[in-house]
Amino acid sequence: MATKTLSSTFVHCTTHPNTATTMRCDQCGRPFCRECLTSRWITSRSSIWLCRSCARASGAAPGWGTASGWGSPTAGVGAWLSRYWWVLAAVAALAWLSSVR
Repeated sequence: MATKTLSSTFVHCTTHPNTATTMRCDQCGRPFCRECLTSRWITSRSSIWLCRSCARASGAAPGWGTASGWGSPTAGVGAWLSRYWWVLAAVAALAWLSSVR
């Protein structure tokens, strides 16, 4: 979750000076509005908010995950299987059902 300021006063977005915000980049700490931050999953239940500059510097892709994450050619078969196991199970179930009839 993005870091929030402890006071009730708003700060202004680094990119959009006319936009008040309470959110900050979890890496560099600079204030940004929601439009300027991107979410990155660090575990299955936890995410961080990064500005575009920090997201690029960390090698994170524009969507979920990182450059070496799920959609990457370097992810490997194990990562692909752990994400799409249900597709393989559905194909196996359909093959079994078609052989039973």
